[in-house]
Amino acid sequence: QAAWGDAPFSTDRWLHLSPEELAELGRELVDLLARWAGREVPDDGRERQPVFVFAYGMPAQP
Repeated sequence: QAAWGDAPFSTDRWLHLSPEELAELGRELVDLLARWAGREVPDDGRERQPVFVFAYGMPAQP
């Protein structure tokens, strides 16, 4: 797995959002992941493996 180097990631942020803004953010994330999931995988000889990506957003306190 050394070839994957710094590719794996984890990120988090505390945001101040209204319910409508949280819904908009959710739609944007779902759309972004759908674009990547629906893309045609190039046949260019590069190594590709299944990658699980998840995101969630809910009201909480830091």
